Amino acid sequence: MDRATLVVGERYLEKARPFVPDWWGIKVATAGPRGGITFENAQPFAQNPTIDPLALAELLWRPEAVEILKERGAPAALLRKPRGVLYKCLAETADLQELRVLIRQRLKARARWRGHRPPSSNAGSWTPIPM
Repeated sequence: MDRATLVVGERYLEKARPFVPDWWGIKVATAGPRGGITFENAQPFAQNPTIDPLALAELLWRPEAVEILKERGAPAALLRKPRGVLYKCLAETADLQELRVLIRQRLKARARWRGHRPPSSNAGSWTPIPM
């Protein structure tokens, strides 16, 4: 994650602080007299200083990783490797800033992804698990 914010009730603020990294934001949610909820900043968020490129690459579906590697001129033999190899290759060859942009683009381009498999040439019939 680039940034993260934890939202807690007032009584959990001090209990949560030791478990939250310094770069995470913390907001306190408070119920108003008419049932509305207000949020107050207890700790501002910052940029994650330790983004793991491999963990970032693993957010992709295999076809998305293949597409990016194809665009970057990867050999066909590499594109047939297991997804773990593809993710490692992406993490090692792309600059972190470029990788963040590429992955964000792919995530935003996904349509109806919840409960559906990514498109692939060898996908058989599949039924989503009810949530």
